[in-house]
Amino acid sequence: FLFHDSTLDTDTNCRGQFAALTASEIAKCRLNGLERGPDRFEALLQWSRGRVVIDAELKTPAAVRPALDLVRRYDAYEWVYFRIGPGMRLYEKARSYDPRVALEANPADQAGFDRFVALDDPKLVSIQLHPELARPANIEAAHRSGRLVSGDAFRFGTERRRAFWPL
Repeated sequence: FLFHDSTLDTDTNCRGQFAALTASEIAKCRLNGLERGPDRFEALLQWSRGRVVIDAELKTPAAVRPALDLVRRYDAYEWVYFRIGPGMRLYEKARSYDPRVALEANPADQAGFDRFVALDDPKLVSIQLHPELARPANIEAAHRSGRLVSGDAFRFGTERRRAFWPL
């Protein structure tokens, strides 16, 4: 499913931790202001081919295999990449399951940044920098390692915006 927050309370008519619900329970939820619930990742892959690049986020180890299986099924390697968080746990799980999938790290500190920059992994395509890491030396180091640099607009700005993609 496509859903950013870890709890359903703020954006849906359901309550509780997103990861604690079954797929059939999530399918019954409705997004606030809409007549439908969170869309499935597979629906996004079907819609997006040739239209947009998908920046998805793997939030739990349990999500890695199903998400990467869908990338394989739709041969979406050229237009989907996954943010894998600040640590190595999701990176290692994703990488060991599928060496072809594109990943983006978002290290929380300088040591994490240095660890990701040092990896010999051409499919670690991007490093997302938090404001405190967005220094010229880090940007240059990421580029020298062959990686793109991105920034999370929510972390650099003071507003929070919500967006939903249409089918």
